[in-house]
Amino acid sequence: MSTTPLTPKENLPYTVIGSPHGGQNTGFLITVLILADGSQHDVYEALKRVSALAIREMIVVDSSSRNRDSESLCREFPNLRLMIVDSLLSTGQKINLAMREARENMVFVVKSSQRLLPFLESSMQELIERRSLCTVPLHKSPSGDLLPIVHVPLEHKNQLTIVNHLPSRDILPSLYPYDYVGLYDREKFLSMGGYDTSYHNPYWQKVEFGYRCRMWGETIVCQAGIRLQNSYEIEAENTSADADYLRFFLHVLLLEYENDHAVLASRRFWNYWKIASGSYFKRKSQFKAAQAWVQAHAYLYKHDARYITELWTKVGES
Repeated sequence: MSTTPLTPKENLPYTVIGSPHGGQNTGFLITVLILADGSQHDVYEALKRVSALAIREMIVVDSSSRNRDSESLCREFPNLRLMIVDSLLSTGQKINLAMREARENMVFVVKSSQRLLPFLESSMQELIERRSLCTVPLHKSPSGDLLPIVHVPLEHKNQLTIVNHLPSRDILPSLYPYDYVGLYDREKFLSMGGYDTSYHNPYWQKVEFGYRCRMWGETIVCQAGIRLQNSYEIEAENTSADADYLRFFLHVLLLEYENDHAVLASRRFWNYWKIASGSYFKRKSQFKAAQAWVQAHAYLYKHDARYITELWTKVGES
């Protein structure tokens, strides 16, 4: 197995406030990772709600430009650690950094603007014991309507289409975590390299993560036992075929699985050349870099993207 970094590893500066050994030794064996996306009041209310659930550890990821009461918060919540990061970091970058800091192996990623609705203790325990790479809770809109959080890749006229469905059963596979939120297996997440931070468009970053998860033999599922309610409407995703789509096309869709490993065959360059921009030499250089990456990780693959998409398409048509 190659030890080459799976995704670009960034040495990003951040500050951690709070003791890594503070807090309680009882309760659910999870870290709740709160991504601050609302007001400071939202963060405080989220901490109060989570602390009432007997959680081993809480981590809040916030920016230095917004945070004003770090030390008083850590005094009030002994099992809290605050990660102060640059405000320009993407959601994927924040999750990657916080996963390395978490003490527990199961990490529940949630936004501060989201409210965890009442649940049975057995439901949370079932999520913890499932040990999928990520288990996604149900999401409700501010008005209480169930949101279409199940993402399904389908092939139509040789084109990839990702459709969003309402959950129709208690447990359903999904391509990627809705809005990055879910209960992650930290060890599996880090072994995969986390989110690829070379992507700037969150949509293609999540789609790439979902395909890489499936191609390497891991699973992401939606489960009905835990529910979240959003305080704000979530903005529509940017699904356009931008520069990040080209990277996804090159690193994911052009791969082929042969016997026991993945390859990016040289003949596939012409597929990339047709849709990419820039000089011939620029496109050739990009293709060769992708080939080298695939070769370094070839034996981590269990399937290719075509197999995964065709399998999902057949299930959808049956």
